[in-house]
Amino acid sequence: MHAGQKLRRRVNTALMRAADEAGVRLELSEVENWLLDRACELEDRREQLQARLDDVLARRASTATVISLSAEVRRVVTTTADLLARVDFPRVDIHGLVPAIEKAP
Repeated sequence: MHAGQKLRRRVNTALMRAADEAGVRLELSEVENWLLDRACELEDRREQLQARLDDVLARRASTATVISLSAEVRRVVTTTADLLARVDFPRVDIHGLVPAIEKAP
């Protein structure tokens, strides 16, 4: 399962839990689903970039390459978090939905 699928599963689980606690049916709007879809796509991209960064670090590639990939991973994580922040999650704790940025050694 890819990172985007995992994110979607975590969001759906959190929404179902919040709906059960509130005793109501909770749904995301069309726009919110679009935002979540983009966040999931970015999570897949982050996963790919992280794998590339891990490979570059294992090969002890140039510092410039490591810095560039690290910056791109941070941008993707930040953008994903920004997209998720625009979704109105009713009573859902979104902390932990986006993995922390892994720091290079």
